[in-house]
Amino acid sequence: MEPCLVCYIEHPQTDFISLSCGCRFCKDVVRGWVTSQLMKYFVEDFFILCPKGERGHYINENDIKSCLTDEEYANYQFILLKRSLIHDEEYKICSSKECNAIGWIDNSISCTKPLICNVCKNEWIDPFLRPWQYRYYEIFKAVYSGEVELWSCLWKELWTKLCPMCGFPIEKSGGCPHMICQHCTHEFCWNCLTEYDSHNYGKCEYRFAYRGIYYAWIFIFFILKIFYSSEVYGDIFSYLVDQMKIFFIAAIIAVSCVGTFTMAWYFYRSKHKTKYLAVVLLPLAILSDYMVFSYLSQLDEIEQVMKLITKLLTSAISVYGGWKLLY
Repeated sequence: MEPCLVCYIEHPQTDFISLSCGCRFCKDVVRGWVTSQLMKYFVEDFFILCPKGERGHYINENDIKSCLTDEEYANYQFILLKRSLIHDEEYKICSSKECNAIGWIDNSISCTKPLICNVCKNEWIDPFLRPWQYRYYEIFKAVYSGEVELWSCLWKELWTKLCPMCGFPIEKSGGCPHMICQHCTHEFCWNCLTEYDSHNYGKCEYRFAYRGIYYAWIFIFFILKIFYSSEVYGDIFSYLVDQMKIFFIAAIIAVSCVGTFTMAWYFYRSKHKTKYLAVVLLPLAILSDYMVFSYLSQLDEIEQVMKLITKLLTSAISVYGGWKLLY
């Protein structure tokens, strides 16, 4: 009988295995250790140390084969295959937990229909094969029709996203926007989903602003649907709009002015490839502001509107300054 250095249980000599690094442990310990380490197959520099944990003491293929059962070794070989294909977008693994079939697709073709496994006939939707605008259309349609709750949808959109490399869902609980997928180790920006090595903050700001505008439109249409669903809500909504008309106009102008100023600032400091986008959008924003001010100059309530704009802009600057001091 001989005690194992890991489990401290005495085993017969035949239950031990001598690894290629010179270490000696019982087969149960080595089998459990190898099985647990296989869960880290997504790491870029994937290798299995011996249970002793010393640098340079690696477990080779013969060690793994001698300590695993035939079923476990087949699973190990599949994991190696999955690791080699995980960065290849043309190969897709069946989403069913009971099936590990792998199929080839033409990744250059957009498709809105679900994929079908040739082995188990399982169907699933691959978000990377669908046009990017199709997903937002489905979300908007589901919220507007009442199939999905607004707050649940906003929570998923704001706090969970799919890895742009492997499609694995990720929930962000805090920290900076630099994300590392635990499934494929792909590094990307949480805000714009671009690869972090080639990330530029100007492009990130534009995409983040577009997403904010999209969520705002979903919320606005959701409110409109509530108030126009019955005469009672419709009368309440009409009364509120009539009483707060000046405030709404002032808020829209304030947001427009802030957006134009922000775009002008990024245009001034940016040296990235998306600067041509600001060249087009900035003149349009200035023209839009000019047209709005020209229209408002004809209203009787222009003085009240200008006072509200001043208060809103002052409040926005104060909040932004406080946020910068805190974060």
